[in-house]
Amino acid sequence: MDLDFTSEQDMLRRSARGLCERLFPLATVRRLERERAGHSPEFWAALAEGGFLALRIAEADGGAGLGCLDAIIVAEELGRALVMSSYLDSAVLAARLIALAGTKTQRGIWLPRIAEGAIIAPAWFEAGEAFPGSTTARRSGDGLIVSGGKCLVPFVASAHRLAVLARHPEIDGELVIALVDPTAPEVSVVPQSNHASFPLAKVSFADVAVPADQCIGLTCGIRKAWDRAFTEMLVAVAAEAVGGAERALEITVAYAKERKQFDRPIGGFQAIAHALADRAVEIEGAKGLVYQAAWTLDQGLDAMRLASIAKLEACAAFRRMGAAAVQTHGGLGFTREGDAQLYFRRAKHLQLMYGDPTWLEDRIADEILGVGEGT
Repeated sequence: MDLDFTSEQDMLRRSARGLCERLFPLATVRRLERERAGHSPEFWAALAEGGFLALRIAEADGGAGLGCLDAIIVAEELGRALVMSSYLDSAVLAARLIALAGTKTQRGIWLPRIAEGAIIAPAWFEAGEAFPGSTTARRSGDGLIVSGGKCLVPFVASAHRLAVLARHPEIDGELVIALVDPTAPEVSVVPQSNHASFPLAKVSFADVAVPADQCIGLTCGIRKAWDRAFTEMLVAVAAEAVGGAERALEITVAYAKERKQFDRPIGGFQAIAHALADRAVEIEGAKGLVYQAAWTLDQGLDAMRLASIAKLEACAAFRRMGAAAVQTHGGLGFTREGDAQLYFRRAKHLQLMYGDPTWLEDRIADEILGVGEGT
């Protein structure tokens, strides 16, 4: 396994970091947390113009045709800046789903649009329901009628389509994706509060008619494509957590060197120095897992277990680093004026999204024991 970055990947990282520093300072994070849409059109347009949204899209479909490792380099930089965007949801998960399961026509229509900035928001999670939940899709002519509801759907106000996951109407155990217009009269949206003040919503579908050309997997389902795309999404979320954890460590170390007690920097006290050293080791280990999982995916190998472990460990490392940042900053760390709480809240958000720790542990155990049934 070769994890040395190429000169092109180093350039990709520098470009992504420069874009985030220029267009997404923490002041922007604070502003978007107060806005219902939670979306920066200027930053999203810059991502599209810079080719970042096209990384995982094949050249034949208007993309760059790069690998998972390239995509997580960008995810890591977005995590450092606490960027609020649909990069993971649209440019990774939705784009991969369409690439793997869509027809040639669907790929030709939607993948170039995603590369140019169209947002496809995945709607897959249902609280308290066995995967994929109770959302139904029944045949209506050549298309589908979708009924049910989803929770924690991101960026609905900015989305061009919702990629609604439902049980296949004819093939037991299989799944379909319906690309639903979020502005349709049969769609209702209720914002949901969350740790990171992210634009999440509960979305209900009251017999929404979806034409055949907007339905993915009608003939044979998308289960295998979903498992592959979701695995890649787990790695990307883990990369974002690693980036956030590294930046939280940097600002905390800088504060520990400057803040003095008893005429010496607080970083000179073992209680703080050793705690931050532990966090640094933990973050580095999580980063190695993320890169290994991405490399494994790029080799075309099964990375489900690695991706689940990477997501579990990276988000746990970020969560503990966020807590350490707040504690090291003292009273300032708990205030809205301080930056530490931004990382603390985002860490908990990422830990719970796309598989919480309990779900991931069950998934890993099932895979090890050979009794799992996929996502």
